[in-house]
Amino acid sequence: MPKINVNVNHKLGRQGAVNRVKQLTSNSSSEITKEISELKNVWNKDSSEFTCLVRGIRISGALQVNDDYLLISGNLPLVFFPLRKQIEKMIRDYAAALLL
Repeated sequence: MPKINVNVNHKLGRQGAVNRVKQLTSNSSSEITKEISELKNVWNKDSSEFTCLVRGIRISGALQVNDDYLLISGNLPLVFFPLRKQIEKMIRDYAAALLL
């Protein structure tokens, strides 16, 4: 399964970025929940491992929050591979807007 890695710079500091990401993932009315379902994530300090369904296909990955950037990595099912660049851009754009 191909991997994706998306880095997103921020100026919130580590804890500020963690708070924003946690707020997003706990808000069932957010835009992100329109595209995904069954989101489960487990936090360990400044990182999270997650699983979810995107259009019925299981996705897994990890978030690592650092002082000035967020790293999102995961396995990309082969069915989504032709859309890899668009998916990475969508993740980057959405995360950048979240971390403004």
